[in-house]
Amino acid sequence: MASLLSLSDDALLAVLESLSLIERHSVLALVCRRFRRLVNGSARLHATVDLCIGPERSKWPDDKKEEQRVWQQQLARIDSLVAWLAHHAAGSVRQLRLAAPGPFYQPASEAKQVATAVEALVLQTSRPACGISSGLTALALADQAAFCPVAPPTVAALSSLQRLMLMSKEQLEWCLPAVALPQLQQLVLMGQPLVVPPAAHFPPSLTCLRLGSGYGPVGGVAVPPQVQQLTGLHTLGLYEVELDTDAVLPASLRQLELSDVGYTHLNLTRLTTLESLMVKEMVDGAWGAVADDLLVQAASMRSLHALAWLWSYDSLQLPAGPLIGQLERLVINTKSVANNTAALAAATRLHTLGINFDGLYDHDRHGPGIWLDALHLPPLLPALRTLALGGTDACLSTVVQAIVGLQRRLPHLEISCHFGDSAEWDAEWCLLARCGFQAPWLEASFKDFIV
Repeated sequence: MASLLSLSDDALLAVLESLSLIERHSVLALVCRRFRRLVNGSARLHATVDLCIGPERSKWPDDKKEEQRVWQQQLARIDSLVAWLAHHAAGSVRQLRLAAPGPFYQPASEAKQVATAVEALVLQTSRPACGISSGLTALALADQAAFCPVAPPTVAALSSLQRLMLMSKEQLEWCLPAVALPQLQQLVLMGQPLVVPPAAHFPPSLTCLRLGSGYGPVGGVAVPPQVQQLTGLHTLGLYEVELDTDAVLPASLRQLELSDVGYTHLNLTRLTTLESLMVKEMVDGAWGAVADDLLVQAASMRSLHALAWLWSYDSLQLPAGPLIGQLERLVINTKSVANNTAALAAATRLHTLGINFDGLYDHDRHGPGIWLDALHLPPLLPALRTLALGGTDACLSTVVQAIVGLQRRLPHLEISCHFGDSAEWDAEWCLLARCGFQAPWLEASFKDFIV
């Protein structure tokens, strides 16, 4: 403690920034007056508010009386946060990330109360201090069913926003006019379903857009035609959406992410600047023909240097072309490694490799030997510096000794493991993120949890 107190205020603030808001206020503010002054009075510490308020959705009580008590507790905590912001952090917050989960089936009255409380929180966060604009640049609201009445009128007034994420387990409607959010660069919209009326617009300043029904089995959302008008768009992510046969994607794209997307044909020839392509769990009856067509197009693209191809029931067969020699990042499953080991030995520029171990499907069809065979590829890649491995714990127990041996053989190689206890879903997204491909659900994980 004495060594901490000997630090300057700037040095102490650097230490405090590494702690969560909850840790700072529940413990450190009680240590001494100096800590309390820094914790409550520093605009630097209030720049980011990152909270999940209330129990996780799966942990809500079944008893109606107990559920009502939790509702009121959640509302009280949001109100307390609003009061704290008004007293200590008005005008200081630059990034607000908030989740307010409710039970799976939310009564309309309670959901509306929470939505109103969340709206008050957003407005309080963005309230100017001393006549100076608050400059709120990033807003993320997740896991709250009643965002539709919150988002349009409240968000439209936040003219300084550069990043916005709205993720709902119920219908989410985007209905802002083109003049709203003139500085917005990154937008994530996930709803069940996502609704974009014809009269709605996306800000022309957007460079990154991710759309879809990303919280569960509800899909069938069509890609809004307004996307074609975004001439400065560099990144487009489509999750559980439908692509029409004649869908035209912006020619400016550098990064395209497709997950659980249904389509019969996708023309990539216009995307002459595309550098990164992610294809994951596509949903089409004629998947084989669709995949072959997409791969042939990708293999001829001179600009493409990053490819992620994860499809549980099929394997990637890389066609002839310049693609292998120009790849720098690659994520594939174990079956794809087996089909392409010899060809991938020519990937002299590949510095990042992700391998997804396909769990019980591989075990049933090929036996665990295919998992071990996949680890024969890394030593053949001269430029490889990062190796990410993912799958289930069942896979890990089979290959752990081989991983240890590989690390001893290649001490310069940075190996990370992303294995889950049962389902592969989260492990796959962690694997993709480690290899430089984005996952909106990981971005929506929150630092602090108030229960």
